[in-house]
Amino acid sequence: MNCEPLVRAIAAGMMFLEESGDDEVDPDSAERALENMSHVLLQYAGPDRDEFLELIERVADSTPDEHDARFIRDIPRAIGMVES
Repeated sequence: MNCEPLVRAIAAGMMFLEESGDDEVDPDSAERALENMSHVLLQYAGPDRDEFLELIERVADSTPDEHDARFIRDIPRAIGMVES
């Protein structure tokens, strides 16, 4: 199964919530949604976590927009999956 579209969808949702203005998405709701997404992603452990991290890098490497690529690469750090 090709999971890259799933990672792209997760990243797009997170980017939307993170970068939307207060007039687009209630900030408290955006924060709750991001926390819920992070909680679910942090359930990955062992080889699954390693595979997710590799997939994040692959997706970021194939993303032409540098801003989007940086955002995708930063997801594991932003959710607390890896340290800076």
